[in-house]
Amino acid sequence: MKVSFEWLKTLVDLKDLSPFDVSNALNKAGIEVEAITPLSESHLVTSGLVLTQALIEGTNLSKVEVDTGQHGIRTIVCGANNIAQGQKVLVALPGAKLASLTIQKTMIKGVESNGMVCSLSELGIANKYLTSAQLEGIEVLDPSTMVGDDDIVSKLGYKDVYLELKLLANRPDLLAMQNVAIEVSALLQRPLIESKTVASSLKQTLKPFPVSFETDKVKQFSTVVLKNIKSTRTPVWMQSRLMASGIRPIHFLVDVGNYVMMLTGQPIHMYDLDKLPSENFVITDQYQGDFVALDQQTYAIKPGDISILSDGKIMCLAGIMGSLACAVDVSTHSVVIEVAAFDSTKVRKAAHRLHLISDASNRFAKGIDLTQYKHVMHMTIALIEALTEVEAISTLFSLDHLPSLERVILRNDNKINAILGTHFSSEFIEETLLRLKIGSKNDKVIIPSHRVDITTDADLAEEVIRLAGFETIEETPMSLSIGQAGLTEKQLQVRKIKRYLKGLGIDETLSYSLISQGQLTPFSFLPVSEAYAIQNPLTEEHQFVRTSLLYSVLLSAKFNFERQNLDGQYFEISNVYGKEHSRLECAVVYTGHRYQQGMMQARSVDFYHIKGVLEQMLKILKIEPSRYLWKQEVINADFLHPYRSASLYIGQEKIAVIGELSPQGKTFINAGKTNVAVMQLNLSSLLTIKTSQTKMSIFSKYPTVYRDLACVVDTAVPYQSLVQSVKKAGKQMVIDVNVFDIYQGSTIGEGKKSMAIRISLNDPTRTLQEEDILKTMEMIKRTLVQDFSADFRV
Repeated sequence: MKVSFEWLKTLVDLKDLSPFDVSNALNKAGIEVEAITPLSESHLVTSGLVLTQALIEGTNLSKVEVDTGQHGIRTIVCGANNIAQGQKVLVALPGAKLASLTIQKTMIKGVESNGMVCSLSELGIANKYLTSAQLEGIEVLDPSTMVGDDDIVSKLGYKDVYLELKLLANRPDLLAMQNVAIEVSALLQRPLIESKTVASSLKQTLKPFPVSFETDKVKQFSTVVLKNIKSTRTPVWMQSRLMASGIRPIHFLVDVGNYVMMLTGQPIHMYDLDKLPSENFVITDQYQGDFVALDQQTYAIKPGDISILSDGKIMCLAGIMGSLACAVDVSTHSVVIEVAAFDSTKVRKAAHRLHLISDASNRFAKGIDLTQYKHVMHMTIALIEALTEVEAISTLFSLDHLPSLERVILRNDNKINAILGTHFSSEFIEETLLRLKIGSKNDKVIIPSHRVDITTDADLAEEVIRLAGFETIEETPMSLSIGQAGLTEKQLQVRKIKRYLKGLGIDETLSYSLISQGQLTPFSFLPVSEAYAIQNPLTEEHQFVRTSLLYSVLLSAKFNFERQNLDGQYFEISNVYGKEHSRLECAVVYTGHRYQQGMMQARSVDFYHIKGVLEQMLKILKIEPSRYLWKQEVINADFLHPYRSASLYIGQEKIAVIGELSPQGKTFINAGKTNVAVMQLNLSSLLTIKTSQTKMSIFSKYPTVYRDLACVVDTAVPYQSLVQSVKKAGKQMVIDVNVFDIYQGSTIGEGKKSMAIRISLNDPTRTLQEEDILKTMEMIKRTLVQDFSADFRV
């Protein structure tokens, strides 16, 4: 928001105060002033009358004689093609400092030039505010301008500065000059300057402009028709105030609408009555079709957008921008003035979808004062009548679906002081709030309609301390209690896992937790609940909160594939959320090859790479192999290779899924023929598993005995189950079991497999005798027969 200081001085008494004084007060109250910028830069500029004008022979330059009053008649060389005898002009005297140059006496084509006839751009006014004629030539002043007026730039309104406010979302009221004036008045304790309300002098001889509604998304809608408006030029004072507010003057009627909007915060829209297909409006949210807006761009309107139609043709995208078809221009003589309020959510969504952010949509989306529409309409009409002639006016049409807008908050002074840590009296609090037009009745506070951000007593406390000053808060020594600091057990475990993964050379990623609908289901191998949907997503790519982490890490791999970085390893540990539960997940992705001896030995990443990573992680967390079980399952065969994937169970719960991506799965991340191995791990469940402390024991001084055993079991029997049975049968004597051969063939029967295992036997208290070994081996065989119906090969 750009605030014209000269305009502000007409709304609040700022006598003897500079823009910097106002800026300091606003900054201290939490309203950041980003910059204080002059609208123009001029020194020693006066007004003059062109007495004579003649071209210098052989050039396009003019030699002019200019009467500058007390500064005398000066000869000046001017290159503007629009200069002419009898004009009142701006003259920069020798020594004048303008935006980009300093004026000196100089000889041009043999003529001594004693000054410069100025254009507005030479005074430093930004080109975006000027017309093509103003950019190409000098500024021609009103014929009534006094000659030799050294204060002419100030009187035109160009010697202004504007304060650029960085407004937070909770202060949309400060998008109106009158509310900025209330704020400044309260902060500096300077009185507001009451403006005179001028009523319309015309009788309402025309019928109301008819409007019908096919949507309930219109809170308020008012129209008035003005006919046969005499064309006029926007006053210079209004143009300069608009420029200092960041708005380019266009022509009289549009400028009046923008002026009222900047003053009150209420967007105004005007339609050229003669360009409307029919003299009526239909407001609907079911229109669909193309819309050519005032910016001459075409937009696709969808059902849900609020549209204002005339004879079935769209005349305005409500709350955002009008149609080029009924635009008000210099030839307009009759208008329909609209002052309305639309559903802010609808306006915001349409503006963001179409990338069509306007001054109007910005105000409607953030919230406007809904009570002032009649006052704004009367102000607009009175301003037009004060500046030009109007032949006829209609009766006001007004639809008002507004609820009771009076907001009352119970005021608890003790609570306000408790929040702030102060001891303000009730009288001080009441007087402070009254400076912001927040009145009180007993213990009730009536919130002014423009302050949509004040809803609780905590907001009242904020207003009190902003005006009182944060330095009024008493200093209180902090009481510190000494406690044991450090990470929780879960945090320590997560940190340990991260150190382990980074120690393997795996890069940690950090990805965005909001995803598109298409990213919800692929590569989600562990059970998930329904995802949360964002009510107002910024883009379609960020509609849902992710329920799985693996796809996010795979997208990091995809990013690298697209840049020819095929060999990589990535992991991420983060929370994922569903409507029924949330959890901490770990996802690991290996791609391409692993190398040894430089690039002399290369091996494609596979199932066993990722399996080794997980098993070592379990070992670090002190989870013994006897507590978990690998199962080969068909897990989302569209994405994981059905024979190179597995699930890890602890008890009855599936904790992790690992495997290689299938060819179809690799197409999702543009992996081509590059091998990709992945892991999705439920860390929340894994870290809740209770583990015992590591037990230390001395090495046995007695020799270990090894026995080999080949047993034939069903192919469905997992090796891990076999190991658990052997250790259970051998009790403390079996210290290790390893498989060294697996055989399947016709000689052992269909559906069978032979597993050759080496059993390590040891007793730390004595040397094993042969009869002890035989007895233990017999016990192991009986257990394997009992558990798996095993046969034994010699």
